[in-house]
Amino acid sequence: MEDIVRNAPPRTASGRPTAGARGTSAPRPAPAGSSARPAPPRRQQPQTELDPADINYVPPRDTSNTGTGQIVAPEQVIEDFRDFVGVLGLSDKIAFAGSCVVILSAFLPWKETAEEGEILGLMSLGLMAVLAAAGILGSIAVRVRRLLPNLNVLIPWLVQLGLSVFGVLWCIIFMKLAYDATEVPSPIGNATIMNSSPSMGVFIGMLGALTSLAGTLLGLKEKPAS
Repeated sequence: MEDIVRNAPPRTASGRPTAGARGTSAPRPAPAGSSARPAPPRRQQPQTELDPADINYVPPRDTSNTGTGQIVAPEQVIEDFRDFVGVLGLSDKIAFAGSCVVILSAFLPWKETAEEGEILGLMSLGLMAVLAAAGILGSIAVRVRRLLPNLNVLIPWLVQLGLSVFGVLWCIIFMKLAYDATEVPSPIGNATIMNSSPSMGVFIGMLGALTSLAGTLLGLKEKPAS
C-alpha cells in the first residue's frame, strides 16, 4: 500500500494530476478533418543517352574534337581517289581522263582578241564545256559507286553520252565564234592583226572531249548494262 502511494503522481489542490505527469501519455491523434500528406516523389536524373536499340537513339557526341567540322587528312582523300580510279574499267578510265583534260584546259587561254588579249576558258563560253565534263565525271561516279541503286543503270550511260557529244559540239561552236578574220590595227607598231582567234586551250579541250566521247562509246559497246 505504501509503494502504491509513493509511485502515484502528485496532485494539485483540486485533485488533478500535474502537467509533468502527462509527459508519458500517448501522442495526441490528428484531427479528423486533416489527412496525412504523401511524401514527394523522388526526382529522377535526366536521361542523357538512349538505348542503341531505340529508333531515336543518337550516338554520344565525341568531345575530343573541338573543331567545328570533321577534318579529313589529305592522305585519305588521295587514297580514296586511287581506290575510285582503280575500280574503273578501261573505257571509264579513258572517259575520266578526257573529262579531266577538258577541265584543266579551262585554265588556259581559249581565245585571243585584239582588244582584251588572251581570255581563259573559265572566263568565257568555254565554261559550258567544263560543266559538261564535270557532269561526265558525276555520271561515272553515280554508275560505278552505285550512289543511286534504284536508278536504271542505262540512265547514267545516256547522260554521259549526251554530255560527251555536247562537249565536242560546244568546242566546235566556240572555235567558230572565236574566229574573226577582220583586220584591226595592232596595239604595238603599225601592223594589223585578226580581231579574234581561238587559242591553244580550246584545241586541248577539243582533244579531251573527243577522248571522253571515245571512252563512252567504247563502254556502251562493251557493257552498257553495268
